[in-house]
Amino acid sequence: MHILYSIGEVVIPGLLIVFLALVIMIYLVMLASRIIGAMVNKKAAKQVAPQASVGAAPVQATAPAPAVRNAAPAVAAGIPGETVAAISAAVACYMQESAPGVSYAIQSISRPRESRPVWGFAGMLQNTRPF
Repeated sequence: MHILYSIGEVVIPGLLIVFLALVIMIYLVMLASRIIGAMVNKKAAKQVAPQASVGAAPVQATAPAPAVRNAAPAVAAGIPGETVAAISAAVACYMQESAPGVSYAIQSISRPRESRPVWGFAGMLQNTRPF
């Protein structure tokens, strides 16, 4: 019977304190996210161009013409032209989505070097195989 009193005196208040602290931390994180979100929205609103006045003529934004590069990328021996075209198209699609209006150029395309010899890899597989 004595152990039940000690459980009631130690465990129950301890659990209540822990859960109360968790609830407080949840509300603090929610408050911080709202404050940071408001700051980001305020910063984004400042970056938006102000509206044109009534008498002003509309201004059209023009993107600068990309620089034309005549040099083809340096390609390692053994890489076919289709692979170069596929890599270039993938980079162009990615750059168009992530950084529109930014110019870029592929400097070189090469195969990645092996991190370890084939025999070393086979030895590693043999020694780490599960039972």
